Amino acid sequence: ALRGMADASAAPGGRSGPPGPATPPRSTARPARARRRPRAQLLPPVALANAIEASVHQCSRALIEELKLVIPPASSVLASAGRDGKPPLLAVPTAQRTEADLTEWGDRAAKEKDDCLERFAAWARCVCDQLLALGHWADFIDPCSGHPMLAEGRGAVFSEVDCFASMLRYPVADAGGCRIVLHPAWGSRFYPATMFTTAPLRVLVRAVAVAAGGEPAGDKDPWLLAAAEGTAPDHQDPDA
Repeated sequence: ALRGMADASAAPGGRSGPPGPATPPRSTARPARARRRPRAQLLPPVALANAIEASVHQCSRALIEELKLVIPPASSVLASAGRDGKPPLLAVPTAQRTEADLTEWGDRAAKEKDDCLERFAAWARCVCDQLLALGHWADFIDPCSGHPMLAEGRGAVFSEVDCFASMLRYPVADAGGCRIVLHPAWGSRFYPATMFTTAPLRVLVRAVAVAAGGEPAGDKDPWLLAAAEGTAPDHQDPDA
């Protein structure tokens, strides 16, 4: 059964290990200036119809090399993404706001993690099924294990903390010895999870709209509208 975040370092909170006293998250980010611009962001974070917040980013070569270790069966597909005229590899980091602080132990937080995982998995499976049927590669990461949900076999563990810190420039904090990522509006009250695909941006957005429960919502949804009208950039240089 799908469970919530057994790997505590992969996202806020975790279910393994004995309960301990709650420790307020301590930021490990540099006190520096304002938060830097998200890396190679094609579409900004926007809440979809199913309450999942999603953004789209073009993956850097460094991230692609990491994903080849995380998803070994897809290494050749990942290596060719963005080369010889092929579409680049896109990442879709998602966030779900939670009532419970996911750094805490207890049944309430555990239940909410499970609910978020189930919701993300159902949504991501719907998106990926559409993209795979069109001949594109797609997969998503189980935040509980850090492994892909569709590819067979297991490689290295994927870190949602590093993903959100790198792509969205979200700050990282220490909570009782575990690294967690903090949402700029929700702090540690959110559930991060990511999917990847080689589908072109407009194809991805159409699949996301269907999976979220409808077509692009016009001026009510600037994220989907931008891609539908072609005003979102097709790609950026993530290594710049």
